[in-house]
Amino acid sequence: MMSEITEYALVVMASMLLVSGSVEVYNSFSGMESRLQLGGTYVTISGLAYRAVATGTANATIAIPSSTISCENSALTLSFGSLGIARSVPVSCDFVDSVAAGEHSLAFTVSSGELKLVVD
Repeated sequence: MMSEITEYALVVMASMLLVSGSVEVYNSFSGMESRLQLGGTYVTISGLAYRAVATGTANATIAIPSSTISCENSALTLSFGSLGIARSVPVSCDFVDSVAAGEHSLAFTVSSGELKLVVD
């Protein structure tokens, strides 16, 4: 009888450890997923901005998480919750656009040495 109780207690403790470990793995993955999504979106947006600098204009429709796209003092920034990523651009700029999650058309243009963005 005592060995059955001990065995039962060990099984319950092992199950609890597995559950708590699974929760920790899930929480870690969720944070990593947000950072990966932000990085991928930013690479696309900054690539469009650089194409506009080179050619004068660049357009694309992309899926964007709920975020803010801004550019001040030649620093293009994408902010998503508490995460943010920035990169300098070789032209002046001054805009801030808050974007709801979903597909949006982005149109970057460069005129008179200034980068501009229109989000639809």
